Amino acid sequence: MKLKSTGSNHSAAVVAVDAQGNAAALTHSLNGGLWGGHGIFVDGVSIPDSASHQQSVIARLKPGDRLPDPTNPVIVLKNGNPYLASSCMGSALHSIMMNNLVNVLDFDMDPKSSIDTPNFRGPYFGGDSGAPQMDKEALAKGDFDEKLVEAVIAKGQAIKLLSETEALYQRSYWIAIQIDPKTGKRVAVSPSLSNGGAAGY
Repeated sequence: MKLKSTGSNHSAAVVAVDAQGNAAALTHSLNGGLWGGHGIFVDGVSIPDSASHQQSVIARLKPGDRLPDPTNPVIVLKNGNPYLASSCMGSALHSIMMNNLVNVLDFDMDPKSSIDTPNFRGPYFGGDSGAPQMDKEALAKGDFDEKLVEAVIAKGQAIKLLSETEALYQRSYWIAIQIDPKTGKRVAVSPSLSNGGAAGY
């Protein structure tokens, strides 16, 4: 079973499990703004603008060093065998990975219920209402109960509630395949807002 993209190709999270239960998880991305913020294409290929948002990281590197890879595909083992393979893409890679791993591994949610649960959206990267505010956690209006949001703010975590437009641009996608250790049954999930899908062979 594998998850595959059926639409446009920007970043892609890919997870596959074969008949023997071997698992692979990866993320492929130009690591930049949507189609590259500068709009430069060569022979139909977008030229990445990855350095534009990584200046502080670049400043710490020596000549010839590679940029650290921010993607975080994960394979969880149970009794030495793959149990959950997952990957993600978007502006809150780390937040959405942790949200869904905690949902599935700690709260025993099935992967579909997990991706249907509201997730954090990472630091506020800026949008139609202003400049980046990296100290603020971004949440979409209505995703979480107002009293919960107020309680988090009261504990000292600044929050930026995203407008509907901003929420469209600051989101991430988690895909996964879970393997039942007893039956070997595979369950694959991909968010309905993405252009991915599950395929079994």
